[in-house]
Amino acid sequence: MSRRRPVLALLAALVGATGPALASGEPAVMDDARRLLDLVDRLVGARPLTAAATGRLVGATLAPVGELSTERKLVYAGAAPGFMRVELRLPGPRSTQAGQFLLLDVAGPACVTMAEVEARHGPGEPSVPTPRQPADAPLYLRYPHDWGSLAFGFARVGPQCVKTVAIDFAPQK
Repeated sequence: MSRRRPVLALLAALVGATGPALASGEPAVMDDARRLLDLVDRLVGARPLTAAATGRLVGATLAPVGELSTERKLVYAGAAPGFMRVELRLPGPRSTQAGQFLLLDVAGPACVTMAEVEARHGPGEPSVPTPRQPADAPLYLRYPHDWGSLAFGFARVGPQCVKTVAIDFAPQK
């Protein structure tokens, strides 16, 4: 536990846990955090997910992405209000795994901070990018659960806000 505190302090310093201002100079709006975090809770509660049910929850039509789908993995994607991309990966007809994976790429100008995520979910497991990853690779806070894991990726360049939410419905080993 004591080794974790310095990593959390570093992560908080890198992400600006005190709450960054938006480009317009306005502080982050708590409603943005509540809306995003409420949606994430609804998506987690809706498992197992389907493309239609996920689309209804996020307000988009998720269409099959043929070039990314295989017999083992079916990929559905679309854009939704507040998101640049919503991608749902489901087991294909020949899959040997039953897990599902949902990726939400958050669009601006909404800014949900690390402090707002931690106020809802508590302290997460930090995952700092390695030097081999791109400079704009997000810093993640990961929350393991018996059903899988939830991860929030925070931007390292510009306003340090949630830029990605990943929900992995594969139980952790």
